[in-house]
Amino acid sequence: MLGLEQFDCVLDAVDSRNDKIDIIRFCVAAGVPLIVAGAAGDRADPTKIRVGDITEVRGDSLLKQVRKALRQQHGFPRADGSVAQKGKGPQLAASAGRRKRSVATPWGLPCVYSLEQTREQQKSCAVQREDALGLSASCDATFGTACFTVGSFGFVAASAVIEEIVAPKALGDRRKGKLPVGLGSGSATETE
Repeated sequence: MLGLEQFDCVLDAVDSRNDKIDIIRFCVAAGVPLIVAGAAGDRADPTKIRVGDITEVRGDSLLKQVRKALRQQHGFPRADGSVAQKGKGPQLAASAGRRKRSVATPWGLPCVYSLEQTREQQKSCAVQREDALGLSASCDATFGTACFTVGSFGFVAASAVIEEIVAPKALGDRRKGKLPVGLGSGSATETE
């Protein structure tokens, strides 16, 4: 795709689940380093932004959806190292009962994400305000997209890109072709 091999690193900051999946698939297939940015919306504490493997990310629903689709539709490994076959769920032993959560093997796919939990949107707000025209509106008690948090995500992502270029470490196995990733031929939008 587009001669990705010419890039030192790709920074994915799109908000579309399917586009994010395609970017990841194409970069993995080309062996190009990639930094993936998670969702910054409805967060207000830039001190909780971290960089970690996509298998370690918690609390980011966009990255959770991407991780799940990569496992189920594109052959990325589960925590136990097994790979899903299209149309089949995880195979459990009859006596297994509840599954214990196992520690996932890192995919070598660094993500920028926040440890901060998003705020639940409240149905009503005690504060009413009037705009200059005298129209009243209730607040929704969410931050939406706070420029200082989004900007901080960008700075952390830029730092991760520079780190990957200067001292590549996260993608070593993928560059050597050791990551057991079976890439489907269709795009994410075609498989839904």
